[in-house]
Amino acid sequence: MEIIIRNNIKYQLDTEKKTAKVRLYRDEPVEVIIPEFIRYRFRKYKVTEIGNDAFYNCSSLTSITIPDSVTSIGNDVFRYCSSLTSVTIPNRVIYIGDRAFYGCCRLTSIDIPNSVTSIRYKSFAHCSSLSSITIPNNVTKIESWAFYGCDSLTSITIGNSVTEIGDRAFFQCSGLTSIDIPNSVNYIGINAFDNIGLTLPKRYTEDGRLIAYKAFKSNMKCLDFQYEEGKSYEKGGKIKCCEKGFHACINPLHIFNYYWGAIGNKTYINVMYIPEDILIHEVYLSGTIDEDNKYDSKVCASKIEIGRRLSIKDINNIINYK
Repeated sequence: MEIIIRNNIKYQLDTEKKTAKVRLYRDEPVEVIIPEFIRYRFRKYKVTEIGNDAFYNCSSLTSITIPDSVTSIGNDVFRYCSSLTSVTIPNRVIYIGDRAFYGCCRLTSIDIPNSVTSIRYKSFAHCSSLSSITIPNNVTKIESWAFYGCDSLTSITIGNSVTEIGDRAFFQCSGLTSIDIPNSVNYIGINAFDNIGLTLPKRYTEDGRLIAYKAFKSNMKCLDFQYEEGKSYEKGGKIKCCEKGFHACINPLHIFNYYWGAIGNKTYINVMYIPEDILIHEVYLSGTIDEDNKYDSKVCASKIEIGRRLSIKDINNIINYK
């Protein structure tokens, strides 16, 4: 391995593969152009990777040109590049690392290429000017905290190959008022869509009962209480959220902040996973009703009737008023 410097950029050369990795920028850059090839001792090296921390905290950087030869952008590469307003990720990039664009607070848009298969941990967290994002169809996983704190985000398009959305992936995206979750998704982590701008009005049945949503284990038990679809139940005494009563949520996404379940050989805490192992049902609440609006839409009641079982598609229709 050789280390060289060209135009204030430190490169690590792989003399066998004839490739180069960007290791570090040695100044306070404003605009940076990374070349596709560099020369050293009469040899030509293709730039294929931007290594971890390469432009970390380059707060004066406003734009960067990444060559088509690059296939990997490492961890924390542009973290805290608070003046960065535009960047084009080449179509050959297959890896964007953890926290790669964390805290790029002036970045208004970014195109994720189809070659990427995973949106990694906190990769775009606190990109507070980002207004829209499209997750391409080749992506299968959006990892935890991926877009946390993107409070200007108003539109997301999630590709139809995504199967997992990690814990707090869109937490505190307060501008987000609609979500379309594809049917391919079968796992949504704790608080994945918590503290977003999506609010649901209360809905009632024709006879005045409050419509809400509740999760059960596959045996239709919740906290060791046995339920059955189509049946009604009643509790006496003082009804109070988190103490006594039948609990449910007005927003079905909030269910998964509370539910515990075991799936296959793995135990998941506070997740939505809707094959056969976890059951989500519409429920109808009446009698004495108490609400806890401090964190989410949790309610509890003295009377409950268990309605139909819901699918991902059903939940999508509910949160998007379809």
